[in-house]
Amino acid sequence: MIEDEYSEAKLDRAGDRDFFSYNHQQAMGLFKRIKTWLQEEHSTLEIITRDVEARLRFMRNQGHKAQTRKHWLYAFNLIADIAVRLEMMHENPAKSATDPKDKNTISVPSIPKHVKRTIVPQHIVQAMLDWSPTIDEEGFVCDEKNHERKETRKPHIFSLIEIDKLKKLPDNLSHPDVMSILNVSEATVKRYTSKGILPPPKMGKTQAEWYIKRDDLLQRVVEA
Repeated sequence: MIEDEYSEAKLDRAGDRDFFSYNHQQAMGLFKRIKTWLQEEHSTLEIITRDVEARLRFMRNQGHKAQTRKHWLYAFNLIADIAVRLEMMHENPAKSATDPKDKNTISVPSIPKHVKRTIVPQHIVQAMLDWSPTIDEEGFVCDEKNHERKETRKPHIFSLIEIDKLKKLPDNLSHPDVMSILNVSEATVKRYTSKGILPPPKMGKTQAEWYIKRDDLLQRVVEA
């Protein structure tokens, strides 16, 4: 009964009696969605303004734009008007009983403004997940939180070099020598060289002539 009344009212307002028009089918689709909501959550039609506001907030949280929520509110308002006229509802919860102009008084809530998000460093996230505090008999936490601590610094590559071992190497260190003393790959040696971590190498015509002065590397290790 309400559906027929709603359909007729929408056709009258549109000025187009074509029941199969796209706009009318869209309007009836919205009616069915509201009908489903009422059947599932307010089957007795005992609904108050707060219920309508809650539905609008739910739609907002689901990502529906303000215009979509506005159309929903207008459609519900018409449905409630029809239900009141048919004595199926006591009053329209989308209207103010004291409003002489009989306008909608429910404000369509807007989507909150963008909230700036902060990227939490991985070590803090991991510390928060790993934190397992000790709880005393009274339920108080005994341990301090540790997820505000700074990330553990990785040891400098030069701190792993044994100086005595380095001093025993030849004056000119070849690729294999440097790889061995640093315990890294050839690609890493090239990367450290390009970044200036290692002393500038002496370049020959072939890779076999590539070498780093031992004393230059020793000085870098001491200064690190």
